[in-house]
Amino acid sequence: MQIRPYRSMDLPQVYEIAAISLRERYDPGIFISIPQYWPEGFMVAEESGVIIGFVFGVTVSHSEGRILMLAVMPRYRGLGLGTELTKRFFQECSKKGLGIVSLEVRESNSVALHFYERLGFTIARRMEGYYSDRENGLQLMAFL
Repeated sequence: MQIRPYRSMDLPQVYEIAAISLRERYDPGIFISIPQYWPEGFMVAEESGVIIGFVFGVTVSHSEGRILMLAVMPRYRGLGLGTELTKRFFQECSKKGLGIVSLEVRESNSVALHFYERLGFTIARRMEGYYSDRENGLQLMAFL
């Protein structure tokens, strides 16, 4: 398994992983337009030529990066891949001089919340009706 930068030809596999793993539905164009601003914030995990996970993030200020999506194919979960992708994202943030990483998670997603807390994230605020189905979200922050 290797972690490498996202390439536009990865779009079909990345989009499939997002559709399988995340409850929100995203326009595929997001995977083309947003990475132009900070390509280092978009990495994929690949095994034998098949993408098995990805992390997709942006810079939101001179001091903060934001993880927009982190997803791993179901059969590869629990093997440390999400942790490795997140740590690599932290490294890219540090290279850019960003000291804060934020993200949002569904309030009901206790598995994700526990995962992110193990990586040093804490709850910064609760967001009423944040998701498209009106579920509340939690904004999490980690200080690098």
